[in-house]
Amino acid sequence: MNSIAGFIITIISTIVLCVQSIAQSPKQIKELPLPEVPATLTKPAERADFIIYHFWDGLDFSNPGSSLDDASLEQNFVNYINLFSHSHSEKLPESVSKLLRSAETNPPVARSLYLLADKYLATKDSPFRNESNYILFLNNAIKSDALGEAGRERAKYRLEAAMKNRPGFKASDFKFETREGEISSLSEIPDAQKTLLIFYDPDCNHCSETIEEIKELSLDSFKVVAIDPQEDKDLWYETSNVLPQNWIVGFALDPIQDDETYIFEEMPTLYVLDASKNVLLKKCNFIGNQRIITLTNYTFHS
Repeated sequence: MNSIAGFIITIISTIVLCVQSIAQSPKQIKELPLPEVPATLTKPAERADFIIYHFWDGLDFSNPGSSLDDASLEQNFVNYINLFSHSHSEKLPESVSKLLRSAETNPPVARSLYLLADKYLATKDSPFRNESNYILFLNNAIKSDALGEAGRERAKYRLEAAMKNRPGFKASDFKFETREGEISSLSEIPDAQKTLLIFYDPDCNHCSETIEEIKELSLDSFKVVAIDPQEDKDLWYETSNVLPQNWIVGFALDPIQDDETYIFEEMPTLYVLDASKNVLLKKCNFIGNQRIITLTNYTFHS
Protein backbone atom coordinates (compact mmCIF):
# COMPACT_ATOMS: atom_id res chain seq x y z
CA MET A 1 0.00 0.00 0.00
CA ASN A 2 1.39 3.45 -0.87
CA SER A 3 2.58 5.66 1.96
CA ILE A 4 -0.01 8.41 1.62
CA ALA A 5 -2.87 5.93 1.58
CA GLY A 6 -1.43 4.20 4.63
CA PHE A 7 -1.01 7.54 6.36
CA ILE A 8 -4.56 8.59 5.59
CA ILE A 9 -5.97 5.25 6.72
CA THR A 10 -4.11 5.73 10.00
CA ILE A 11 -5.69 9.17 10.39
CA ILE A 12 -9.14 7.89 9.61
CA SER A 13 -8.81 4.98 11.99
CA THR A 14 -7.97 7.33 14.86
CA ILE A 15 -10.92 9.66 14.36
CA VAL A 16 -13.20 9.69 17.36
CA LEU A 17 -16.57 11.06 16.33
CA CYS A 18 -18.28 13.51 18.62
CA VAL A 19 -21.64 12.08 17.69
CA GLN A 20 -23.75 10.04 20.01
CA SER A 21 -25.77 8.68 17.11
CA ILE A 22 -22.76 6.82 15.72
CA ALA A 23 -21.37 5.75 19.07
CA GLN A 24 -24.67 4.18 20.07
CA SER A 25 -25.58 2.71 16.67
CA PRO A 26 -26.24 -1.04 16.94
CA LYS A 27 -25.35 -1.50 13.28
CA GLN A 28 -21.86 -2.18 12.05
CA ILE A 29 -20.35 0.87 10.42
CA LYS A 30 -19.51 0.35 6.77
CA GLU A 31 -16.54 2.41 5.64
CA LEU A 32 -15.86 2.89 1.96
CA PRO A 33 -12.50 1.55 0.75
CA LEU A 34 -10.00 4.19 -0.28
CA PRO A 35 -9.37 4.39 -4.03
CA GLU A 36 -6.07 3.06 -5.30
CA VAL A 37 -3.79 5.96 -6.18
CA PRO A 38 -1.87 5.78 -9.49
CA ALA A 39 1.88 5.34 -9.06
CA THR A 40 2.43 8.35 -11.32
CA LEU A 41 1.12 10.63 -8.57
CA THR A 42 4.07 11.03 -6.24
CA LYS A 43 3.44 14.25 -4.32
CA PRO A 44 1.39 13.83 -1.10
CA ALA A 45 -1.06 16.63 -1.91
CA GLU A 46 -1.66 15.27 -5.42
CA ARG A 47 -2.35 11.83 -4.04
CA ALA A 48 -4.70 13.29 -1.44
CA ASP A 49 -6.47 15.20 -4.23
CA PHE A 50 -7.03 11.94 -6.09
CA ILE A 51 -8.37 10.13 -3.04
CA ILE A 52 -10.80 12.95 -2.23
CA TYR A 53 -12.04 13.19 -5.82
CA HIS A 54 -12.67 9.45 -6.05
CA PHE A 55 -13.61 8.85 -2.38
CA TRP A 56 -17.27 8.12 -3.15
CA ASP A 57 -16.77 6.25 -6.43
CA GLY A 58 -17.59 2.91 -4.80
CA LEU A 59 -21.08 4.08 -3.90
CA ASP A 60 -23.88 4.15 -6.48
CA PHE A 61 -26.12 6.90 -5.15
CA SER A 62 -28.81 6.17 -7.75
CA ASN A 63 -29.24 2.62 -6.45
CA PRO A 64 -31.16 2.62 -3.14
CA GLY A 65 -29.99 -0.92 -2.52
CA SER A 66 -26.35 0.13 -2.33
CA SER A 67 -26.86 3.22 -0.16
CA LEU A 68 -25.34 3.50 3.30
CA ASP A 69 -27.33 3.58 6.50
CA ASP A 70 -27.33 6.89 8.36
CA ALA A 71 -24.51 5.99 10.76
CA SER A 72 -22.26 4.70 7.98
CA LEU A 73 -22.95 7.75 5.81
CA GLU A 74 -22.03 10.00 8.70
CA GLN A 75 -18.80 8.12 9.43
CA ASN A 76 -17.77 8.22 5.79
CA PHE A 77 -18.58 11.92 5.59
CA VAL A 78 -16.28 12.59 8.54
CA ASN A 79 -13.55 10.46 6.97
CA TYR A 80 -13.99 12.47 3.77
CA ILE A 81 -13.77 15.98 5.20
CA ASN A 82 -10.89 14.93 7.44
CA LEU A 83 -8.82 14.51 4.26
CA PHE A 84 -9.37 18.09 3.09
CA SER A 85 -6.43 19.55 4.98
CA HIS A 86 -4.02 17.25 3.11
CA SER A 87 -5.05 18.38 -0.36
CA HIS A 88 -4.70 21.42 -2.59
CA SER A 89 -7.51 23.74 -1.54
CA GLU A 90 -8.14 24.82 -5.14
CA LYS A 91 -9.03 21.22 -6.03
CA LEU A 92 -11.70 20.87 -3.35
CA PRO A 93 -14.57 22.74 -5.08
CA GLU A 94 -14.55 20.31 -8.00
CA SER A 95 -14.43 17.28 -5.72
CA VAL A 96 -17.26 18.48 -3.49
CA SER A 97 -19.40 19.37 -6.50
CA LYS A 98 -18.80 15.90 -7.97
CA LEU A 99 -20.03 14.28 -4.75
CA LEU A 100 -23.14 16.42 -4.51
CA ARG A 101 -24.06 16.05 -8.17
CA SER A 102 -23.97 12.29 -7.70
CA ALA A 103 -25.98 12.50 -4.50
CA GLU A 104 -28.72 14.52 -6.23
CA THR A 105 -29.83 11.26 -7.88
CA ASN A 106 -30.94 10.17 -4.41
CA PRO A 107 -32.57 13.24 -2.80
CA PRO A 108 -32.77 11.84 0.77
CA VAL A 109 -29.03 11.12 0.71
CA ALA A 110 -28.29 14.55 -0.75
CA ARG A 111 -30.29 16.18 2.04
CA SER A 112 -28.43 14.08 4.61
CA LEU A 113 -25.08 15.21 3.22
CA TYR A 114 -26.07 18.86 3.48
CA LEU A 115 -27.23 18.31 7.06
CA LEU A 116 -23.90 16.67 7.86
CA ALA A 117 -22.09 19.64 6.37
CA ASP A 118 -24.12 21.91 8.67
CA LYS A 119 -23.34 19.73 11.65
CA TYR A 120 -19.61 19.23 11.15
CA LEU A 121 -18.45 22.29 9.23
CA ALA A 122 -20.64 25.02 10.74
CA THR A 123 -21.40 24.01 14.34
CA LYS A 124 -19.23 25.97 16.75
CA ASP A 125 -18.24 22.99 18.91
CA SER A 126 -17.33 20.71 16.00
CA PRO A 127 -13.61 19.85 15.73
CA PHE A 128 -14.09 19.99 11.94
CA ARG A 129 -15.62 23.47 11.89
CA ASN A 130 -14.27 25.27 8.84
CA GLU A 131 -16.09 28.09 7.11
CA SER A 132 -14.14 27.79 3.86
CA ASN A 133 -15.06 24.12 3.55
CA TYR A 134 -18.65 24.88 4.52
CA ILE A 135 -18.88 27.41 1.70
CA LEU A 136 -18.02 24.63 -0.76
CA PHE A 137 -21.21 22.82 0.25
CA LEU A 138 -23.32 25.98 0.37
CA ASN A 139 -22.29 26.86 -3.20
CA ASN A 140 -23.89 23.60 -4.27
CA ALA A 141 -26.82 23.78 -1.86
CA ILE A 142 -28.18 26.99 -3.42
CA LYS A 143 -28.66 25.01 -6.68
CA SER A 144 -29.87 21.74 -5.16
CA ASP A 145 -33.18 20.30 -6.36
CA ALA A 146 -33.12 17.89 -3.43
CA LEU A 147 -33.35 20.73 -0.89
CA GLY A 148 -36.38 22.37 -2.46
CA GLU A 149 -37.03 26.11 -2.58
CA ALA A 150 -37.01 26.61 1.19
CA GLY A 151 -33.74 24.70 1.60
CA ARG A 152 -32.11 26.67 -1.21
CA GLU A 153 -33.19 29.97 0.35
CA ARG A 154 -31.79 28.89 3.69
CA ALA A 155 -28.50 27.94 2.04
CA LYS A 156 -28.42 31.28 0.21
CA TYR A 157 -28.78 33.17 3.48
CA ARG A 158 -26.05 31.12 5.13
CA LEU A 159 -23.75 31.60 2.14
CA GLU A 160 -24.24 35.36 2.19
CA ALA A 161 -23.47 35.38 5.92
CA ALA A 162 -20.37 33.22 5.47
CA MET A 163 -19.02 35.47 2.73
CA LYS A 164 -19.05 38.56 4.95
CA ASN A 165 -15.72 39.70 6.40
CA ARG A 166 -13.81 36.75 4.96
CA PRO A 167 -10.13 36.24 5.81
CA GLY A 168 -8.01 38.05 3.26
CA PHE A 169 -10.54 40.85 2.76
CA LYS A 170 -10.89 44.20 4.49
CA ALA A 171 -13.14 44.17 7.53
CA SER A 172 -16.37 46.12 7.09
CA ASP A 173 -16.07 49.63 8.47
CA PHE A 174 -18.45 51.08 11.05
CA LYS A 175 -18.68 54.10 13.34
CA PHE A 176 -18.62 53.93 17.11
CA GLU A 177 -18.51 56.20 20.12
CA THR A 178 -15.61 55.74 22.53
CA ARG A 179 -16.01 55.85 26.30
CA GLU A 180 -14.23 59.22 26.13
CA GLY A 181 -17.14 60.55 24.06
CA GLU A 182 -15.30 60.72 20.73
CA ILE A 183 -16.72 59.49 17.42
CA SER A 184 -14.41 57.14 15.55
CA SER A 185 -14.55 54.23 13.11
CA LEU A 186 -12.75 50.97 12.59
CA SER A 187 -10.81 52.42 9.65
CA GLU A 188 -9.64 55.35 11.82
CA ILE A 189 -8.11 53.20 14.53
CA PRO A 190 -4.39 54.00 14.77
CA ASP A 191 -2.07 51.69 12.90
CA ALA A 192 -1.11 48.55 14.72
CA GLN A 193 0.69 45.39 13.64
CA LYS A 194 -2.50 43.49 14.48
CA THR A 195 -5.90 44.34 15.90
CA LEU A 196 -7.94 42.08 18.13
CA LEU A 197 -11.53 43.13 17.51
CA ILE A 198 -13.91 41.96 20.24
CA PHE A 199 -17.67 42.29 19.86
CA TYR A 200 -19.20 41.82 23.28
CA ASP A 201 -22.34 42.28 25.37
CA PRO A 202 -21.79 43.92 28.80
CA ASP A 203 -24.60 41.77 30.22
CA CYS A 204 -23.07 38.50 29.00
CA ASN A 205 -21.31 36.30 31.58
CA HIS A 206 -19.35 34.41 28.93
CA CYS A 207 -18.15 37.72 27.52
CA SER A 208 -16.92 38.79 30.94
CA GLU A 209 -15.11 35.49 31.48
CA THR A 210 -13.47 35.63 28.06
CA ILE A 211 -12.40 39.24 28.51
CA GLU A 212 -10.83 38.41 31.87
CA GLU A 213 -8.80 35.68 30.18
CA ILE A 214 -7.76 38.01 27.36
CA LYS A 215 -6.62 40.62 29.88
CA GLU A 216 -4.06 38.13 31.20
CA LEU A 217 -2.46 37.64 27.78
CA SER A 218 0.62 39.43 26.56
CA LEU A 219 -0.62 41.19 23.43
CA ASP A 220 1.99 43.90 23.02
CA SER A 221 1.80 43.83 19.21
CA PHE A 222 -1.99 44.18 19.26
CA LYS A 223 -4.39 47.03 19.39
CA VAL A 224 -7.36 45.64 21.33
CA VAL A 225 -10.74 47.07 20.31
CA ALA A 226 -13.87 46.08 22.27
CA ILE A 227 -17.19 47.07 20.69
CA ASP A 228 -20.70 46.72 22.10
CA PRO A 229 -23.09 46.30 19.13
CA GLN A 230 -26.19 45.99 21.33
CA GLU A 231 -28.84 48.66 21.97
CA ASP A 232 -28.38 49.53 25.66
CA LYS A 233 -25.95 52.44 25.53
CA ASP A 234 -26.44 53.34 29.20
CA LEU A 235 -25.41 49.86 30.31
CA TRP A 236 -22.39 49.99 28.01
CA TYR A 237 -21.24 53.32 29.40
CA GLU A 238 -21.75 52.26 33.03
CA THR A 239 -19.59 49.17 32.53
CA SER A 240 -17.05 50.43 29.97
CA ASN A 241 -14.44 51.47 32.54
CA VAL A 242 -14.15 47.88 33.76
CA LEU A 243 -12.17 47.17 30.59
CA PRO A 244 -8.43 48.02 30.48
CA GLN A 245 -7.60 51.66 29.89
CA ASN A 246 -5.21 50.81 27.08
CA TRP A 247 -8.04 49.20 25.08
CA ILE A 248 -10.23 51.12 22.68
CA VAL A 249 -13.74 50.58 24.03
CA GLY A 250 -16.70 51.68 21.96
CA PHE A 251 -20.44 51.53 21.38
CA ALA A 252 -21.44 50.86 17.77
CA LEU A 253 -23.35 53.77 16.24
CA ASP A 254 -24.04 51.97 12.98
CA PRO A 255 -26.60 49.15 13.23
CA ILE A 256 -24.02 46.47 12.43
CA GLN A 257 -26.05 43.77 14.20
CA ASP A 258 -29.47 44.64 12.77
CA ASP A 259 -28.23 45.07 9.21
CA GLU A 260 -25.95 42.03 9.60
CA THR A 261 -22.77 43.85 8.61
CA TYR A 262 -21.29 41.38 11.05
CA ILE A 263 -22.95 38.10 12.00
CA PHE A 264 -23.00 37.39 15.72
CA GLU A 265 -23.85 33.75 16.28
CA GLU A 266 -22.58 34.06 19.82
CA MET A 267 -21.01 36.58 22.16
CA PRO A 268 -18.26 37.42 22.34
CA THR A 269 -17.25 37.27 18.67
CA LEU A 270 -13.56 37.80 17.95
CA TYR A 271 -11.79 38.89 14.78
CA VAL A 272 -8.08 39.37 14.15
CA LEU A 273 -7.07 42.06 11.65
CA ASP A 274 -3.73 42.94 10.11
CA ALA A 275 -2.19 46.42 9.90
CA SER A 276 -4.41 47.28 6.91
CA LYS A 277 -7.57 46.08 8.70
CA ASN A 278 -7.78 43.00 6.52
CA VAL A 279 -9.26 39.98 8.29
CA LEU A 280 -6.70 37.40 9.38
CA LEU A 281 -9.04 35.28 11.47
CA LYS A 282 -12.82 35.35 11.53
CA LYS A 283 -14.73 34.35 14.65
CA CYS A 284 -11.57 32.90 16.12
CA ASN A 285 -11.80 30.81 19.26
CA PHE A 286 -10.41 31.83 22.60
CA ILE A 287 -9.48 28.76 24.62
CA GLY A 288 -9.88 29.96 28.17
CA ASN A 289 -8.56 26.95 30.03
CA GLN A 290 -5.24 27.10 28.20
CA ARG A 291 -5.28 30.86 27.73
CA ILE A 292 -4.20 30.64 24.14
CA ILE A 293 -5.19 32.63 21.10
CA THR A 294 -3.92 31.21 17.84
CA LEU A 295 -3.49 33.94 15.27
CA THR A 296 -2.64 32.60 11.79
CA ASN A 297 1.01 31.60 12.16
CA TYR A 298 1.41 32.96 15.67
CA THR A 299 0.52 31.40 18.99
CA PHE A 300 0.55 33.58 22.09
CA HIS A 301 0.61 32.11 25.55
CA SER A 302 -0.09 33.92 28.77
